[in-house]
Amino acid sequence: MSKRNFSWKRFLLRFVIIVFVVIVLVIIIVSPVAKHLIKKYGSEYTGRKVETGSVYINPFTGKASIRKLIVYEANGDSAFIEIGRFSIGVSLLKLLRHTIDIRSLRIDNPYISISRRDTTFNFSDIMQKFKGKKPASSKAPSHINIRNIRLNNGEVRFTENKPPLSIAIRKIYFS
Repeated sequence: MSKRNFSWKRFLLRFVIIVFVVIVLVIIIVSPVAKHLIKKYGSEYTGRKVETGSVYINPFTGKASIRKLIVYEANGDSAFIEIGRFSIGVSLLKLLRHTIDIRSLRIDNPYISISRRDTTFNFSDIMQKFKGKKPASSKAPSHINIRNIRLNNGEVRFTENKPPLSIAIRKIYFS
């Protein structure tokens, strides 16, 4: 009888170790894959160079964060949108009930540069990519909840060539 209990304990210990290793591997592998996908599909969908710093995603807790997300201007010489840190927390269980529940959304040090040359804005090329495209016909979630939104130290710049105009709004905070 004691031999049978011993093998059962060994099996349970092995099982726990295997589950733990799988969980750690998933956490380690998901973030680099997500970083690659953000760069690849971000550039594909916007038609612009997209760069990211570190990306962290925990598929078990529903938390994700990106440090240093940059979407460049069409000519690639400067930042169109730059975010110091973007983090989000989503309730995964509520997704099973067709509800998107964003527990927290935080954006630190966002910067956006909007410019207009004659009648064209610097984001007109992105708008053209989505113009006329119909969204995939899928049933939308029943509910969307967004709680605890924070925007820290934002900056918006607007420039225009005719007449020469430059406006900057700095230190934008929202909670």
